[in-house]
Amino acid sequence: MNKDGRMDLLLWLWCSPVTDRSTFIGPTPSRLVVFLQNEQGAFRNGTAEIFGQEDVQPGGSGEYYVTGDFNRDGYTDVFWTAPREDGRGYSDWSTQWSPNIAVMSQGDGTYRLDLVGSPHWNAGISTIDNAQGGLDLLASSNSDSPKRWRYDLMSGWVSIPGYEWTGGNGTLFLSRSAPNTESTTALVTYINPTELGVKLYTYMGGSWNSHSKFSFPASVVQKKDTQPEPTPAAFVSIDGVDYIDPSFGFTCQLKRTPTHSPEFLTVFEAQKIVGGYHGQVIVYYSPLSPLEELFKIMSFSPGAQNELIKNDIVIRNEVTSEVKANRMACLDLNGDNYDDIVLYVSKPEQTPILYLNDRNGGFDRVRANVFPLSPSTQNLSNYVFADLNNDGAKDLIYFQINGKGGTPNQLAIYKANRQLNLFDVIR
Repeated sequence: MNKDGRMDLLLWLWCSPVTDRSTFIGPTPSRLVVFLQNEQGAFRNGTAEIFGQEDVQPGGSGEYYVTGDFNRDGYTDVFWTAPREDGRGYSDWSTQWSPNIAVMSQGDGTYRLDLVGSPHWNAGISTIDNAQGGLDLLASSNSDSPKRWRYDLMSGWVSIPGYEWTGGNGTLFLSRSAPNTESTTALVTYINPTELGVKLYTYMGGSWNSHSKFSFPASVVQKKDTQPEPTPAAFVSIDGVDYIDPSFGFTCQLKRTPTHSPEFLTVFEAQKIVGGYHGQVIVYYSPLSPLEELFKIMSFSPGAQNELIKNDIVIRNEVTSEVKANRMACLDLNGDNYDDIVLYVSKPEQTPILYLNDRNGGFDRVRANVFPLSPSTQNLSNYVFADLNNDGAKDLIYFQINGKGGTPNQLAIYKANRQLNLFDVIR
């Protein structure tokens, strides 16, 4: 952040304004904090040096974020959406919302905080390649229509209309196919009262249109869980296996090889009906209707006629149950120029779930003992991978997402000894 060539840490710290779910008017108390790294790999508080002041208040509780050079000055910027889930009770929601924020480089080793848009109950975010060779953003909201945002050097952040169709569980735009061209393909995961699934959108003739989807009815069978009477539930049969309560979640863009066309990865979650579905009421928590949790990574691609194609993908030793993940990423974790798959789990006793690219289009699960566990004395239930010391190997940073009153908020940084390789996978 300060132009010395070493990676620094930017944190959004926030605290719930209440302890008993009572109401509180106003944005969530929060701070941005910068830790600058020195030549020895130690960190110091450099917030005032970077922002020109020690007290930088974004408002809201930061959760979803993307990084990129949005103002094209050669330095990394950060765009956060600010949701309102912070532990307080619901009062006048509009008084508890916050705008999105952007932490923007000023090209000289300093940054500023931009408030983007009006206060809302904000949600997920993704990037879109624009025709100028830069990056735009799509920010969704629980209280407003989705917005596409572009940073203009003269006007600042500008909203581009026409993206209401992206409203859903999530939207992923594939990267541009040629320099200085727009993203022209997107995958939307969605659920509505009658249907849920994934839908392909393509940009042609000045507008986005959908002609292909992979979906199933949202209410076609009966189930009993905590309610006294059966209720409607979604059902789907895939590859000869029957499932109830299916949904699609996280997404990321994957290239199996450097020359392979990009494809959409998404997570499919459901309950497998052991023995199949034969018209019966599905009863949860009963041996009469045995169910098995399924957490499965699926792949989709756009076809030559703008149709959505479900791809076969080989993931050996895939973890398909008890996966407490909160996001997924496709990135090169070992510097071999091949995309790997990371599931970010939110259980302190569970190490990252990583599938290493075998360079032949398949993936192998990395052994759990390759990664250190989060310190058991701290509630460090989330993490990021980053090459902090520029040695080519990704380091692991555990951090806190759920604090505890009276205890410090901490990080745990584990420096990698070497790059991951095929000896680290389960055989």
